[in-house]
Amino acid sequence: VLSSAKSAYVSFSRNGLIGQGSGNFTAAFDGKSITPTRISSFEDFVDLSPNAVTALDLQRKAVISQMSGADVDRKNYPGLDSAVALYSNEFGPLSGNIGSGLKMFNFANYLSASAVETYLKCPHKFFVTRILGFKFEDDDDEVETLRALDFGSMVHKSFELLHHYCVENDMMPDFGEPYSQAAIQAFKRIFNEQCDDIIQRGQAGWLPLFEQKRRNFLALTELYFELEHEFRSIAPRAKSNSPKIPLRADLQLRPHLAEFSFDSHGVIPLEIPVISTGGNAITLKFKGQMDRVDKSRPDVHAGVVDFKTSKAGTIVASKDELVQDLLYSHALRKNLVDFANVRFVSFAYITLNNPKDSRIKRIREVDKNLYIDEVNGGYKANELIAKMNEVNQAQDAELLKILTRFVDANEQGLFPPFAESKSAGYCEVCADSFGDIRAEAIYKKVPK
Repeated sequence: VLSSAKSAYVSFSRNGLIGQGSGNFTAAFDGKSITPTRISSFEDFVDLSPNAVTALDLQRKAVISQMSGADVDRKNYPGLDSAVALYSNEFGPLSGNIGSGLKMFNFANYLSASAVETYLKCPHKFFVTRILGFKFEDDDDEVETLRALDFGSMVHKSFELLHHYCVENDMMPDFGEPYSQAAIQAFKRIFNEQCDDIIQRGQAGWLPLFEQKRRNFLALTELYFELEHEFRSIAPRAKSNSPKIPLRADLQLRPHLAEFSFDSHGVIPLEIPVISTGGNAITLKFKGQMDRVDKSRPDVHAGVVDFKTSKAGTIVASKDELVQDLLYSHALRKNLVDFANVRFVSFAYITLNNPKDSRIKRIREVDKNLYIDEVNGGYKANELIAKMNEVNQAQDAELLKILTRFVDANEQGLFPPFAESKSAGYCEVCADSFGDIRAEAIYKKVPK
């Protein structure tokens, strides 16, 4: 934290003595010349950082006159220039440029789709959050409003519990069929129980606002289930007003698993070997959960649903900045336990919001002829598997290309801001107004 600040001052607790702590250098960086200023006394420190100091503090520190430790040699701190640049008022060539050879991200750690997407949307944010370890608050006021994260978790939990309820009570919809009204009513009951639990735990925020949000969600439950039914029964549409063409019979889906991990037990990571541009072999290990996985009757087709409680318009990233669909498709096709016969995977976000912002949102353009039967202009049955394999090969090649960029960045030490990203306006690091950065127990407002 100290080495990444624009101006860093070293101090100790009121019961401590400067120079008798860890033995590290005591110095200040001005953020311009990156030259450490020697602090020869406690009074000098007060002059540099005029914080409130009691008379007792001065009395205790008065005997200290000399700085301890050796002079700071910048060569011993290869990331210092970049760290100081992190807190400068403007982005420059050193922002996120930590130099090659450091390999600050440890690929022995598990990765997630969201971690790679953070890098794709903004390499500099990945550097700040995943390497330096800073965290961002997702709400300005956590007392009066329910955090978006909590509400989303509550909705996801409700769908998961509904899935188990339908399995236990033999209410699971058939392939391509909608949930029954009894199942939808069960979901409403489960959702209300989750809301009551949030209130009981004191996480609902201002209760009238929370209750309004509850009523709004329940009022649109039927719409949300219409969307999830469309995903399982209707071929992808270019626009919301495009005609609905049924999925071919052998591709229609039925809910199969909720909160499904990459493997059958949730403990074995998905491993993907990558060769960097420099020729180094790296094995990336991924873990994660899919909100819901559906399967067709002959198991040839799997569908992955990602429920989003945010507005559809907030999914603004381009397909070049998203990897979730590619990774999930690869993971399911490599899973020989639950999906041994799967040849093709469909992925979509289903946004659960107001009527205008609730929709099925797909990341990439799809060949609709894969989904419809011959009568409607689709491929012949003997052509289908070959066409599916072509899509899979293209997706796997795109995934490997993205992961190679990710590995190269770590080898080259380049994590620059990405102003051209469609998500740049939402990036807490690079947006005009910076959010609160939290690192351990240290809170600091980062300047614009």
